[in-house]
Amino acid sequence: MKRSIGPLAKGFTLIELVVTMAIIGILAAVAVVALRSYIDSAKTAEVATVLQDIREKQERYFQTYKCYTEDIDWTPYDCGDATKRTETVIWPGTGDMDDWRSLGVVPDGPTWFTYSVETSYNNQCRYVAGAPGNPPAWYTADLDAAALARPWFVAYACGDLDQDGKFRHFSLHNSNRNLYSQPSEQDEY
Repeated sequence: MKRSIGPLAKGFTLIELVVTMAIIGILAAVAVVALRSYIDSAKTAEVATVLQDIREKQERYFQTYKCYTEDIDWTPYDCGDATKRTETVIWPGTGDMDDWRSLGVVPDGPTWFTYSVETSYNNQCRYVAGAPGNPPAWYTADLDAAALARPWFVAYACGDLDQDGKFRHFSLHNSNRNLYSQPSEQDEY
């Protein structure tokens, strides 16, 4: 005679639960990497937008005044600033706001990166021939002698995308439409 133990127990075995948790963990890891990539792309898109705006406004300024602006210091903070930035920074009240306003470049909101402009002009639209003084390691190397023989400007962007102390640098200049990017080593800016 067969004995009945009762209603069949329903549920998952320990192995099934472990396999399910492992699959969820793998999917989460892949999702975090993809999300990080999307966040970095969004932050980098800011750079392209602002640097292109600087380019357009510099060219317009040149058409109006027959010179590019003077150099504009890093705004809203110095490139290489050791402060860990986990949020965007608002521009008004920081850096050379008067110079940025005269150029016509003031972002609509806060930015992840800091920006600077170097030109071949000093005050009062006096042209100074030659390359930028003390160019950093990430300087755009394709500004050749022919490009430097005429008026020029270089716009820079600098920022720490993932708050690890390594800054990413971008630049563009008036002799072509390329946006240059170079990661830097820690403490190099």
